[in-house]
Amino acid sequence: TQQVQSAGQMSEQVGTGESKAAGHATWHDYMWEGIKTGLAFANAGAGTASGEVDPSTEFGDLSQVTADHFSALNHQGEDQASSSA
Repeated sequence: TQQVQSAGQMSEQVGTGESKAAGHATWHDYMWEGIKTGLAFANAGAGTASGEVDPSTEFGDLSQVTADHFSALNHQGEDQASSSA
């Protein structure tokens, strides 16, 4: 039988290879960030639909957090690259 892994277990296995060894984000890192982002927006949408979440604050904060996370991926490894030059 096939065993199902949790997202946490799978995320520990991705991001290997040369680019990860060099400290750079891999496509796996971006994929997982996208999945987490999608889930966060889906949860915020569900909260808005049920009246538990104020969309004027929840989505604005979520957009900023998403931008910060992707920006961190975009710049991952830059400090290492500049210090080794």
